Amino acid sequence: MKPISYAAALAEFEQEVWAIAPKALQTMRDALTRGGDGVAAQPAAVARFQDQQPARDAAVGVLPLVGPISHRPTAWQSIYGGPVLMKWVDQLQLMTTNPSIRGIVIDIDSPGGTVGGVEEAGQAIAEAARKKPVIAVANTTTASAAYWLASQASKVLMMPSAGVGSVGVYSLHMDFSRALDKAGVTPTFIYAGRNKVDGNPFEPLTDEAKRDEQRIVDFYYDAFVKAVANGRGLSESWVRDKMADGRMHNVKSAVGLRFVDGVVSGLSQAIAMTAETNSGRFAHANRLSECELLKLEMDSL
Repeated sequence: MKPISYAAALAEFEQEVWAIAPKALQTMRDALTRGGDGVAAQPAAVARFQDQQPARDAAVGVLPLVGPISHRPTAWQSIYGGPVLMKWVDQLQLMTTNPSIRGIVIDIDSPGGTVGGVEEAGQAIAEAARKKPVIAVANTTTASAAYWLASQASKVLMMPSAGVGSVGVYSLHMDFSRALDKAGVTPTFIYAGRNKVDGNPFEPLTDEAKRDEQRIVDFYYDAFVKAVANGRGLSESWVRDKMADGRMHNVKSAVGLRFVDGVVSGLSQAIAMTAETNSGRFAHANRLSECELLKLEMDSL
C-alpha cells in the first residue's frame, strides 16, 4: 500500500469543520504535526479502526461506528481509519432492506469527526428506524458527530462507564505569520476575488474572515441542534439550553438531560433487547416513560 504523506494529511485536516471532542482533535493534529518531519505514514500499520465489518447475532445486525468520522476517504482518514460515512450508510441500508434482519444495533465508540455527510447519514438512520428498531449504544465514547448520529436512532442506550455529549461545532485557524517572520519568510498571494484567500494560515485572521467562519460554524451548529431535537423528541430550546453546550456527560447526567434512554450492562444486552422486540416497540414513543421498560436503575449506579 502506498504510504500517505503526513504533510498532505495535515493540509486536508486543517480545512475541515469539526463536530468532535476537542481533546481528540488535538491529539490527532499533534500526531500529524509530529509526523510531518519527513515521515510518511503506512496506513496498514497505524490505522486502528480500519475494516469495520457489520456483524449479525440471530436476527440482529450489529453495525460498528468506531473511531473518527469522515464523509469520504481522505489522506488523514487513511492514517487514522474510522468510519467513512458514504460506505457506512451503504451497510446500514443493506441491513435495513434485509427482511431477515429484524433490528439493528449501532455499536459506537467515537469522538465524532467532520460535519460533512453527518446530517445525511443521520437522516438515513432515522429512515431505518421507521422500518425496524435501531438502537444506538454508547460503547463507550459517543461524542459530537457520533452523538448526532446516535440521536437519530429509535433508542439511545449507554454502558455504565460511557460518556456522551460534546454537542457543538468548531473550526480551527492556525496563524503561522510570526513564525515565518522569524524564519525570514514572506508569503505573497496573487489572487482575484476579494475574499479568496481569507483564513489562510500565513497571516492573522481578519475580523471579516472570522465572521464568515463563525457563520459557517453556526450553520452546522443549528443543524446539529435541530437534528438532536427531532431525533430525541425534544424542543430545540431544551437542546440548546441543556444539551448543546459542548460538555461530555456520564451516565447520571446523560439520563437526566435526555441524551439517552437507559443503561445496558453490555452490547449483548442491547442485542438481546433488539432481538426480542417487534418492529414498532421502540419507534416514535415517549422516551422518558420507557425508562422503566429499559430497567433503568439509577440508584445502583
